[in-house]
Amino acid sequence: MEFIKTLSLFAIFSLAISQNWSVNIRTEINLWNSNNIATDYENYLGVNENALDSYDILDVPEPPTIPNNYISLYFYQPEGNENFSYYTQDIKESNQDLLNSTGKKWDAYVVSDAFGETTIEIIVDESFPNCYYKITVNEEDFFQTNQITINLDAFLPQLIEITIYDCQSLELENIKIPQKLNLDVYPNPLNGNVKISYILNSNENIEINIYDIIGNKKIINKNIVNSNLGINNHSMNIKNLNSGIYFLELKTQKRVETKKITILK
Repeated sequence: MEFIKTLSLFAIFSLAISQNWSVNIRTEINLWNSNNIATDYENYLGVNENALDSYDILDVPEPPTIPNNYISLYFYQPEGNENFSYYTQDIKESNQDLLNSTGKKWDAYVVSDAFGETTIEIIVDESFPNCYYKITVNEEDFFQTNQITINLDAFLPQLIEITIYDCQSLELENIKIPQKLNLDVYPNPLNGNVKISYILNSNENIEINIYDIIGNKKIINKNIVNSNLGINNHSMNIKNLNSGIYFLELKTQKRVETKKITILK
């Protein structure tokens, strides 16, 4: 016996015209392991340059489940609108986060009124860029896997984390590159190496300086040659600096940005 959730026309309409790309997430359960199958096939995650990572109009609420013998997969947004926290479609902002190793993460839950063997399947189409992705269940990672199988307990929602990252082949024109440098420094606080991330609108040399809290320059003319258009990453060893508060300065031909950093030893 098969049960399929039906999306509203609004969900299908928004999916067709609004997303830069999307991924279909399907799930099905062998109810009570009795060879009766319940399914939930219409769930979508994706990105759009006009979307927010938090709730917006592109996020479609999860429809009600049938009374019994059901399975439901939904995306959870605790900061959703005043009426909904569960969504069958979760669209995030298309931005430079997709290009790094952290990427973007979607928290999905799958729940049923039955126990049984359950499959989670990722369906990608030709619009999906050349990205890495992983599924995490109970702290176990499944990399570049289109389908996993888990054992689901009745009425106990199971967290399914889906992360998409390292989309290095994305067209730069499809990623919004802001005019500012988007300087990011991590970890912070730190005690050794510091990693620096920034965005350039053209190929150029940049200069990195570190100042103490009274303005004394501690690392002078740390030039990075051949920094490229788009996202750049660089590491610096600052183990010679004492504990305290410092300011890291990133300077280009046209712009300067500064971040406060804390060194703890």
